[in-house]
Amino acid sequence: MEIKIVDEKGQVEKTEPVVEVQRDIDVSAPVDLNVIDVAQILNLGLDEMKEDSDKIKTLIDWAKTQVDEPTMSNIKIAIRNLESRVGSPPLGEKRVDKIHRFAYLELQEQKLRKEKESMYV
Repeated sequence: MEIKIVDEKGQVEKTEPVVEVQRDIDVSAPVDLNVIDVAQILNLGLDEMKEDSDKIKTLIDWAKTQVDEPTMSNIKIAIRNLESRVGSPPLGEKRVDKIHRFAYLELQEQKLRKEKESMYV
């Protein structure tokens, strides 16, 4: 059965073919909601979020070490505070790269400090 649209005079109107809409998010891939939340506060698009998901996860891990209670709202606040503390990146560098580098170095520093302290019995 085919449904046709007619005008006031009873003449069949031309209709455009149905076009399938491409989805923004790949629903087959597992989605980490924490990464999406942090990507939103960093104003990252979908492609940037996928590209920088490892950096965002490092930022989340760093933020968990900075807060008393690791809720998502506290994590977002810690990342926002880091952004203001570190400042704007130089021309041509992405903001997420700059704050990721700081967070990564601080996590490494904490790891090395713990390892060094474990050597003192």
